[in-house]
Amino acid sequence: MSIAHTKWTPEVLLPIMEMFKKQVKDNGYYYIGVMLRENGYSCHQWKDWKKKGGEIEKAMEDVEDLIETNLVEAVATGKIKETFGIFTLKSKHKWVDRQQVDHNVQGGLEININV
Repeated sequence: MSIAHTKWTPEVLLPIMEMFKKQVKDNGYYYIGVMLRENGYSCHQWKDWKKKGGEIEKAMEDVEDLIETNLVEAVATGKIKETFGIFTLKSKHKWVDRQQVDHNVQGGLEININV
């Protein structure tokens, strides 16, 4: 049976997700597209599988979490360039920049009003 004619049921997909989890841990993948390509799948298929929801979606999120962790570790250890890591985390893992404003005033506040 070819991949094109496979019926993507939980019985088929859940073992694939377990295989992916093992590969992510063993091979240190930090981009899902590489892992999929090396296993004969596409990012398009990944998106279609994710639409199935339920336990399949949960298993897929577990794979994505492992990849995200690998990516952060690769940036932190200098294995990959920081700019690539930041770009990938923002575009693929929904990380966002945020500003933190310190609302605490140090040393007092003086207000002069001249009328």
